Amino acid sequence: MRLFRRTSHGVVLTEAGEAFAADAKRILADTRLAVEKAQSAGRGEIGQLNIGFTGSAAFNPVVSKLIRAYRQAYPNVTLTLAEGNTAQLLVYLDDGRVDVAFVRLGSQSPAGGRFHHIAMEPMKVVLPVTHRLAKKRRIDLSDLAEDPFSHAAARSESHAA
Repeated sequence: MRLFRRTSHGVVLTEAGEAFAADAKRILADTRLAVEKAQSAGRGEIGQLNIGFTGSAAFNPVVSKLIRAYRQAYPNVTLTLAEGNTAQLLVYLDDGRVDVAFVRLGSQSPAGGRFHHIAMEPMKVVLPVTHRLAKKRRIDLSDLAEDPFSHAAARSESHAA
């Protein structure tokens, strides 16, 4: 089939040529849009971000501020939130269920991830007035290493002795 016809002044599209040209222009425009969309996704401007967090992280003002700032900066990214404990969230990161997680790590960071410290929070301990450390203003966490963590644990230890 002929797409164009030669004339004394150049070429003109045939009816088939006009139909083809309209679709070709649309395809080229769609291709440009596809490239732009892929570039936006590559820059993290569109798509989905799955965020894991511990229950206590939700109350940290730094975490909520970061999520709010991300939503403002990238309004075309859908955020999905998943709550879990630190061990669960590390598994979720490893198997791809979440892309990023706000966790509370102990003194050691597990291998296989990149960790960024975003906030320092004071830790409080409430002790009975009869506890050996109750009168101290400052206690290292290691000072409590041998202490039971609940009345049930204390009762079971005293019955085991």
